[in-house]
Amino acid sequence: MISNAENVLFFGIGTSGILAQYGARQFSNFGVNSVYNIDLFYPLPQKIHNDTNQIAIMLSVSGETPEIVNRAISLKAEGFHVISITNNNYSTLAKVSELNFSYNIKPEIIKETLNITTQIPVIFILESLARNAKD
Repeated sequence: MISNAENVLFFGIGTSGILAQYGARQFSNFGVNSVYNIDLFYPLPQKIHNDTNQIAIMLSVSGETPEIVNRAISLKAEGFHVISITNNNYSTLAKVSELNFSYNIKPEIIKETLNITTQIPVIFILESLARNAKD
């Protein structure tokens, strides 16, 4: 799917946003036209909407972040292929995605709201996908 894509757009907020940026860079290193967006309210350029065979890779630990889920649903309605990377394959984001990579690590929360769940599996998934994108 990725090797045939015109563009690959990465989306995430917080730590997932940083990893979205990393993913876009890795894919670009391997010759895949990639960009990232950590501002989910930022409008996408019209050219991207008009191109065919677009992929959105959505990153969310919980898979329940409303802004990410809503953006995934809207992009899917616009004809994007949606791939997600989450910590829970039963999450809303995983369910609305065509393809989900789930790493199912025990969530770690400190100070009641800070999610410090390891992101090493996400880096592995992103690098594996990037390295195999143009095979």
